[in-house]
Amino acid sequence: DIKKLRSKPSIELNPNICEFGKKLNNGDLDSILTLKYKDIVKRIHDSIHQSANEIYFFIEKRAFKNLLIEYINIFKNTSRLVSTIALVHSVSSEAEANIDPLTHLFNRRAMEIILTNQYTLSKITGNDFVIGLADMDDFKKINDTYGHLVGDCVLKEVAVRIKSVLRKSDFVFRYGGEEFLILLPYTTKREALKVLEKVRQSIIAEPIKCKNNMIDITISIGAASLTENPEYLEKLIELADKRLYKAKRTGKNKVVV
Repeated sequence: DIKKLRSKPSIELNPNICEFGKKLNNGDLDSILTLKYKDIVKRIHDSIHQSANEIYFFIEKRAFKNLLIEYINIFKNTSRLVSTIALVHSVSSEAEANIDPLTHLFNRRAMEIILTNQYTLSKITGNDFVIGLADMDDFKKINDTYGHLVGDCVLKEVAVRIKSVLRKSDFVFRYGGEEFLILLPYTTKREALKVLEKVRQSIIAEPIKCKNNMIDITISIGAASLTENPEYLEKLIELADKRLYKAKRTGKNKVVV
């Protein structure tokens, strides 16, 4: 239609009655999408249809600059739609096997599946993403001072606080010990800094209460984006780890991107 400058649509513009919209509304995708991600998918899908409506309006008005912007938006949001569904579906069939029993976060097995899918999709679609490695500062002292049961309590609360400030499209995993890996899809380094700073602030906002102990916690975070090392996912994690180490040796309780 754009190529022929036809302002009369040859596609369904109503997001509720297009084929995908009907599947979404009828519950055909409920086995793949939880309510949380169904809401995200619906918003992205609605945005795609809104851009399509705008395109036909701009064809009629011969406003080609605006038309191009909406055309780009359609491609961007379609990539986001596919990525979101693929990432959620990649672990949904084996949910219990992919959950860390202590923190109830995705475990390392789930992380490998989701990161690989995100990496592949980002290479295809051109969408950037950021990996953040977060490590609790001086956690060994907590275990040594209060015992491992208190240490476990602190880990669970830190996991809750991290999840509470992440966006709906983000993922957090128990990477190992007191380390967490945070995946921020469709995100640039500048945007990631804001999100990861919220994570840091959530940890230091107030002491964590465990078994009548009030414990002050800080966290250090290192982050890297796909655009910095687009060829190897492992190298991207290594880069985030190096920046985490830099955060540790330059004073802790900070985000380094």
